Formats: sequence, structure tokens, C-alpha cells
Amino acid sequence: MEGELRETIQAHRAAGGGDGRRTAAAGVVAMLREARGRVNGWPLERDSFDALRDGLKRTYRRGRRDLRAARADPTVEALHEWRKRAKDLWYQQTLLRALWPPVMQAVGDEAHELANRLGDDHDLAMLADWVREHAEAEPEFFEAVQRRRSELQGEAIALGERLYADRPGAYVRRLRGLWKASQTSVRAP
Repeated sequence: MEGELRETIQAHRAAGGGDGRRTAAAGVVAMLREARGRVNGWPLERDSFDALRDGLKRTYRRGRRDLRAARADPTVEALHEWRKRAKDLWYQQTLLRALWPPVMQAVGDEAHELANRLGDDHDLAMLADWVREHAEAEPEFFEAVQRRRSELQGEAIALGERLYADRPGAYVRRLRGLWKASQTSVRAP
């Protein structure tokens, strides 16, 4: 039965079941390249930490909220929404890495790991749904998928508890302190 399932999946891929992602990705890359060319012309009303504060607080708060929602009811949708917030945190840590590279890199790496765990969980959920609709599989397949999803979700919750341990205000105050320290070190003789 395992060989039949593999053949069904491979036949689907060979028939173009996945080309839509490549097309969409190419479109996004083109939009990003075009936007990159306009970045220098973007008007900035503020060029201090205050320009970032509200956005950092909002995305961190959303991450905490989505962690709670996923922990309370780990649906595919809730976990996927939380993954988006984990990626937001990862992007922010990457952008602010210069504030304190070892620390910001470490937190960014953990946020990336969280997003990967949640992404793997989502991929397994989608695979199981696809198999239910398009192929036949033994119950052991679905049991193995569920076991691995449970492991991934447990690992994600543990990572999320650490990453989102601060209250949003405390998180932003810590980053503001790092911002100020990095500005002082740049100006120091």
C-alpha cells in the first residue's frame, strides 16, 4: 500500500500539481524587486525607535494571542495563524539583529524554528487531507501523521512559551533599551 501511495503522489506532482506555487512565487519575487527599487523614495515621518514601537508591540501581542488560541484549540487554522505571527517575530528579529547580534540572532533563530515546526505540522495536515481525498492509505499512515503532528505541536508550544514569555510592553521596552544602547555605542568616541 505504501508503494501505491507514493506512486499516486508522484503522479500528481508529475501532472503539474504544484506549479501554481512556482507561478505565485515568481509573481511575488517580481513585486519585491519592483518595490526594492522604490525603497529609497519612501517618506519616513520618524527615523527613531518610535517609528517601530507600535508595530513591534502589535505583532508581538498577536503572536501571544495566537499562541493562546493554538494551545486552547489546536486546529489547522489556529496553528497556521500562529505560524504567521512566528514568522513576523522572526522577520523583526532579523531586521533588528544589529542591536545586539548574538542575542537577536538567537531569538530570531528560535522564532524561525517555531515557524518551521508549525509549517511542518501544516504540511502534514495538508498531506493527510490530500491522501484522504485522492488516495488510499492504511490507518497506520494517518496514525503516524497524527503522532508526528502531536510531537511538532508540543515542540512548538514549548518554543512559543519561551519566545512569547514577555508581555508586549516589556518586549518593546527591552528592544527600546537595546536600540538606545546601540545608538550610544555608535556615537561613542
